[in-house]
Amino acid sequence: LPMDYLYAVNDSLPENKPEVIYEETLGNAGEEVRQIYPSVVKELTETLQWEVVFRPKIILTNNQDAFRKIVGKDIIIAFAIPDKNLIVLDTSRVYTKPFSLRSTLKHELCHLVLHHNIKGRLLPRWVDEGVCQWASGGIAELMADDGGKVLTKATVSHNLISLRELERFPMDDPSLILAYQESKSIIEYIVGEHGKKRLLQMLAYLKEGD
Repeated sequence: LPMDYLYAVNDSLPENKPEVIYEETLGNAGEEVRQIYPSVVKELTETLQWEVVFRPKIILTNNQDAFRKIVGKDIIIAFAIPDKNLIVLDTSRVYTKPFSLRSTLKHELCHLVLHHNIKGRLLPRWVDEGVCQWASGGIAELMADDGGKVLTKATVSHNLISLRELERFPMDDPSLILAYQESKSIIEYIVGEHGKKRLLQMLAYLKEGD
């Protein structure tokens, strides 16, 4: 994103505070991020039992064209780059129901926390996306209102994506939505059948390299 018209707040604050970068017209959204960040961290820490020990950089933009050029997809409204501790949110759509800035921020921060604790190939995409949806209450980075119907249709027609294939996600929109929904469903099944404790144990094993 063009950085010459972006503004930074909290740049001199301690490591446990985010660096928030936003366009000139997004001062209110930047302030909202600053206000909700501590409670989002608290909730995520309680859910995953892992502390947020890094300082994320959070970029807010309402430039849909620039955002679309980066992600290459119309249905994506936010993304995270773990190795840079970076989160980018498209505020022109992040407030569109059923989304909210809070749930989207929690979802993307969850990605950073998982990747901070679990390295490289040990974190399959379905675990990454499934856990972040479970922790944040749903698909917080896709404009996919009919996602549940996609999963139902795939189940009925026996066209589900195999677990092994979900180590990486497909690129076309319908398959991508299905991949997100399957990942969420698998994690919810694990929690429903075996409890949150077992899911956290699985993540702990992955953190140890198993």
